Amino acid sequence: MYSLDSSDNISVAYQLQNAEEGIKFISEDGSTLMIGVVKGDAGRMVFLDNNGQMTEKGYGCVQRLQDAVEDKKGRVWYADEWDPIIYTESKTGDCRYLRFSVPFDNDASGIRFKKDKAYFGSNGVNEDFDYKYSRNGYYVLQDNEWTNFSPENFKPLFDYEFFHLKTLAPHPKTDEIYLGSYYNGILHYNELTKEVKHWNKNNSILQAVTGDSTRTRISGLTFDKNENLWISNYGAPKPLAVKTKDNTWHNFSVPGSTNLNEIVIDQSGNKWIAVFGVGNGVVVYNEGSKIADPTDDKVRSITRTNSEIVGNKVNCVMVDLDGSIWVGTDQGPVIFDCGDPFSETCRGTTRKVVVEGIPAPLLRYEDIISMAVDGANRKWFGTRNGILFSLQIE
Repeated sequence: MYSLDSSDNISVAYQLQNAEEGIKFISEDGSTLMIGVVKGDAGRMVFLDNNGQMTEKGYGCVQRLQDAVEDKKGRVWYADEWDPIIYTESKTGDCRYLRFSVPFDNDASGIRFKKDKAYFGSNGVNEDFDYKYSRNGYYVLQDNEWTNFSPENFKPLFDYEFFHLKTLAPHPKTDEIYLGSYYNGILHYNELTKEVKHWNKNNSILQAVTGDSTRTRISGLTFDKNENLWISNYGAPKPLAVKTKDNTWHNFSVPGSTNLNEIVIDQSGNKWIAVFGVGNGVVVYNEGSKIADPTDDKVRSITRTNSEIVGNKVNCVMVDLDGSIWVGTDQGPVIFDCGDPFSETCRGTTRKVVVEGIPAPLLRYEDIISMAVDGANRKWFGTRNGILFSLQIE
């Protein structure tokens, strides 16, 4: 950092310790000049008074440092992109953290419920399925209290570089949870024993995304009634995978795009998978009587060319209590309740509603981003317009 005096002379006011460091900000909001220094994902502070005397607060307090202010009591408050509210009682005091019973962030994905717990992924991708550079992990709500699991307080997420968490699936019968990262595979965590396992392209059947050989992208996880874990391995040559109850792995090819997203399973055991991208539709798959035998598999790609889907994109899928499959598109929902979804005659239908006396397709001009069904089989739709519909539809 350089200073300029009244005679326009330039001199070095502060010299960084090494070439890996950089100055993030300079602030006059306090009794001294405050200099925020960053190195990778760590930050430190330098305080420079009017006499050129320097006080330093070293690494270890803040991480991704963004800004700092000093209040009238001499406390320094730090803005950290990854941590909760941080402050010190003095410039060199110990770090103190203000934590509240709230989720770490307002992004959520893959919401799942199990007994008295609700699990929330932090949605590590943006609308274009690019990285959000998120380290927010996942959140758990139990007894009206929130617990946040992030790389900063849950070491396995840090150790395995488990960033961009996209999806999760609690085991239906045990105290285990499976986490899916759009960056580095699957993390298994036993909440009772604290045992951790990690799988990616290097130690399992999971594959790297085509065009990015270093990453294992997981975009969907769900369990079937036999406790097999079904996996969307986004962008992989064989993008549909399964880890069986007895810990054997298999993966499968699908027609069309390999950009598989979320998975739901209907009452017949068929896997319905939303496929990201324009015109990619939805894939329905059934493994037959034996998972390991590909000769009895059934698979079909359903798009706007062979169904009642009129939208360009499929964003989500849902199974209602009657067993009907709801496909959420950028032009409303399409419902599949035919007996054989692998038949070309199964094209889906749109529900008609009366608006101001005129029959019209349900939510035809709404971009359906998310859907859910409640215990009364009412359908809830989250749309691009921020409107939530709750409907009982026959």
